[in-house]
Amino acid sequence: MSNWFRIGGALLVFLVCVLFIAKGFLPPADPKFVSAINYEQLQSVNQGPCIVYFYHKSTDTSVRKMMPALDELAARFQDKMGFYRYQFSNPEENVPQKTGYESTFTVYNGGKETKNYPVTVLSDKVADNEGLILLLIKDFLMTDHPDVPRQSGTPYVSAADFQPRVLEAARPVIVDFTSATCPPCLMLEPQFRQIAARNSKLADFYFFDNDSPANRALVRQYSSGATPTVICFFQGKPQGSFSGAFNVSDFNEGRILSLLQPYF
Repeated sequence: MSNWFRIGGALLVFLVCVLFIAKGFLPPADPKFVSAINYEQLQSVNQGPCIVYFYHKSTDTSVRKMMPALDELAARFQDKMGFYRYQFSNPEENVPQKTGYESTFTVYNGGKETKNYPVTVLSDKVADNEGLILLLIKDFLMTDHPDVPRQSGTPYVSAADFQPRVLEAARPVIVDFTSATCPPCLMLEPQFRQIAARNSKLADFYFFDNDSPANRALVRQYSSGATPTVICFFQGKPQGSFSGAFNVSDFNEGRILSLLQPYF
């Protein structure tokens, strides 16, 4: 009997592995919020702001990873702009200039293409890929945000002023918990300053020095010992976070925009 249990257990593990591997080759679930369009429809929908995802096959790698992210954004922001998908025919006669990549995002406004993003980098995480798309469309999603005084640079916040500057802030605050002895932190630092300058309309941005003995209690409180850790605070509480940094600045900015999605 014990042999049958071992054989059954081995078969179960084998089937789980097969399903896990097969998942990487399956097309994404049919999008609930991203409408499929053809070329004639494309000509009529691009008068207002919209984003169109051009792709070859639903089984392509980029589609399996990017379509769920696009569908998530469409569910949240379809009242602010249009979200569409366009699958290339074979051969493609109408938009051949977009077929050189596995997939491409194009933003239209007023009947004109305003931005193009051929998908050359992508992540296994939906939130990271949402961030890449948000980089393209954030200007259309932030139209209701009033202009606010911009910070001069990206200052450091400490345990002494964390309460008034972060926890009591009237709008979201992004804090980069960093260390001078951490190579990814040093790589992220200049990117973070640039990201802060571009997105100061959405949030306040600060560095937090994990190396300072006076700051260690807050490092423990927010479980931010693994540097860099970026946390979004709002109304006195952490609302989301990520640890580590990408070599590609767009991914780091996209991750931060993903944290700020609820406040667009």
